[in-house]
Amino acid sequence: MDKSIFLTGVGRSGTTLLQSMLHAHPEICFTPETHFVKNYLVPSLTGKIKFNNENLAQKLEQDKDIARLDLDWKPLLDQTTITCSGCVINFFHTLFSAYIARYGKPHFGDKDPMNAPFIPHIKKAFPDAYLIHIIRDPRDVILSRMKSDWGKHTPFFKHVSEYQSHIKKALHDGKTCFGERYIEVFYEHLLEDPEGELQRICTALGVNYTPEMMNYHQKSDELVFGDEKAWKENVFKPVMKGNTQKWKAELSPTQVAKIEGGIEQLMIDLGYELSTKGMWFQKQILSLPIRLASIAYRYKHDKDALK
Repeated sequence: MDKSIFLTGVGRSGTTLLQSMLHAHPEICFTPETHFVKNYLVPSLTGKIKFNNENLAQKLEQDKDIARLDLDWKPLLDQTTITCSGCVINFFHTLFSAYIARYGKPHFGDKDPMNAPFIPHIKKAFPDAYLIHIIRDPRDVILSRMKSDWGKHTPFFKHVSEYQSHIKKALHDGKTCFGERYIEVFYEHLLEDPEGELQRICTALGVNYTPEMMNYHQKSDELVFGDEKAWKENVFKPVMKGNTQKWKAELSPTQVAKIEGGIEQLMIDLGYELSTKGMWFQKQILSLPIRLASIAYRYKHDKDALK
């Protein structure tokens, strides 16, 4: 594979939409979500798991996400002797090269909202890769997460603290690790001017923009599987330009105040206008659990990263 492109962002920020658009490019092939960075790359690089041919085969055999590739990985593994993290990296290079060859495309793409904490690991394994980070208004992100099957039972404060931690981590590590190969995209800009944004992204990636990218919804079934369609149904439709600021009608004033109070400075830095100006004291009280949760969340993930 020629270029490697990694796409991340907080879940419900438009990662699947942008993945589908990029996958529709005649030279770019994204895999379905495999979570290979979290499940294989990071444990191998950190020494948490000492992979060999036997235990790697066992893990792959049980991995439903890898099964989505519909690719016989066993001959590829038989050709490799797994003795170190570099061997694991080389195996996945070979695996994904075989996958994109099926589509006759030279460039590989991986999309995973869970990758924000692991950006340095991605850089180490794929030093010439590109990182695309898509950002969306936190109020719309949290509303969407609250309505999803997988997020509707998650405490409100956890949604907000996860948003803050993931965004800050991706912003810092993305720019630090990838430099000019770090590409920032705002969901709202993508909806407002999809062709303009895609042209900008393609230029940064060093590929030519093609109008086929706007027909992404015709190929989304190559990326989204049955168990995901309930919360990814919009990628089977053309661009929904009005899919922004839903929070204004669906979040309560208290919920908005909690979000804006908990991550006020981050929202300002990202360019999102606050709707609760002049409510400093109320926001500080309402958002206290969120700010405490954010500290705990960052501590836990920093501690886990050192293991």
